[in-house]
Amino acid sequence: MLILFDAGNTRLKWGVWSEGRWQDQGALANDALAELPARLAPFAPSWIGVSCVAGAAVRERIDHYAHGCGVAPYWLRSSAAVFGMTSRYSDPESLGPDRFAALFACYCLGLAPCVMVTAGTALTVDALASDGVFQGGTIVPGAILMRRALADGTAGLANSSGVCQDFPRATVDAIETGVRDALVGAVEAPRARLERLEGRSVSVMLSGGDADVLAHNLRGEVRVVDNMVLEGLHWLAKHLGVPGA
Repeated sequence: MLILFDAGNTRLKWGVWSEGRWQDQGALANDALAELPARLAPFAPSWIGVSCVAGAAVRERIDHYAHGCGVAPYWLRSSAAVFGMTSRYSDPESLGPDRFAALFACYCLGLAPCVMVTAGTALTVDALASDGVFQGGTIVPGAILMRRALADGTAGLANSSGVCQDFPRATVDAIETGVRDALVGAVEAPRARLERLEGRSVSVMLSGGDADVLAHNLRGEVRVVDNMVLEGLHWLAKHLGVPGA
């Protein structure tokens, strides 16, 4: 049995893989990880794989849980190449392991060429070419951070939700529409660059809390895909020959 963790900036997601399928998936806020052993008590892992971009406190929680199971966790680190996928990042090891895992899932699932987008606390947009080469990517603040920046940086703009409109006529609607348009543009620009490189249309893979909102505002082929980091960790375990993967 495998337990795989995707430790993000605000939440820890997990997946339990056994007998050829996902047996369980779930998530906890990072400030509620004391509950993790109880939530995973029904499962006895033989291998634990981790993608972690969170801080030391979250890493310690995961490490404590893993050693309580008698398992040394496998901490994913990005690299210049992994089982056929290669990276053009100037410092390959500095790429976030969550982005690396999601790209590897895209590669193994035969989705390239594509743009892998994770719409969470931050919006990451990563371009994977048809030959399995990660060309590079961009990072911008996610929707919540954009709204907060306007609320914190101005005297008259409240951090409240409005409604997206073609031509907003109220301040809260102007903010909400601007946030959406900024996120859409942040996806479409790298997509257009990859399409020029490939000489053909490129699909978008969308994951994260704001994926559904973005999906309705992007052109062309768009697929909302759940838990791509966990999928990438599972594919990595398969390629590593982990028993049960």
